[in-house]
Amino acid sequence: MLANVSDRVLEWSLDLDSCGAVIDDGHFRFVRDSGAPFLSHNGGGVCGKLDPGETFQLGIFFCPGKYIIIPFKSKGVE
Repeated sequence: MLANVSDRVLEWSLDLDSCGAVIDDGHFRFVRDSGAPFLSHNGGGVCGKLDPGETFQLGIFFCPGKYIIIPFKSKGVE
C-alpha cells in the first residue's frame, strides 16, 4: 500500500527497467486495487499520483510458467 501523508500531490513509479526477463516474460504482473492491470512496465508504466491523504493498493502477481528460482539483490540495504 502506498500512502501520501504529506500536504502535496505526489507522483510515484516503480523502476522496473533493470529487472529484465522476469518482468518482460510476465513472471510478475502488476495490478491496480480494482484488479485492472498496468498495461506496460516500460517507460514508467507502473506509476501514478496520490493526492494528500490518499492511499493506493498495488497488487503484484507472481506467475512463473514453470518452477524457477529468482535471486534477490537488494540495493543499498545491509
